[in-house]
Amino acid sequence: MQNLTESIIELPSLDWFKDLGCAVLYGGEIAPEEPSVERENYAEVILARRLKSALARINPSVPSEALEDAFPKLTRPRRGRWLVMTAPSIKCWRRELFT
Repeated sequence: MQNLTESIIELPSLDWFKDLGCAVLYGGEIAPEEPSVERENYAEVILARRLKSALARINPSVPSEALEDAFPKLTRPRRGRWLVMTAPSIKCWRRELFT
């Protein structure tokens, strides 16, 4: 069995996002010390400003207060729900990568 490394998950994920039309940037371009900083530190996995902007763009009729209320629910799933939501993706990756 192949050792699981970050790139085994990261690279197919980046390709998937590219196929969806998302812009994919090298982490160093948006690093905390760079002029185009988008996170305070590398522990910030979710780019909050981008997510909030996308939520408003794809939900124009939703009041801003509701979007603000939704943000923490989207970024901090309750215990146990995260695995339920991501299990189909992980199963798909495992099938493609390890067979």
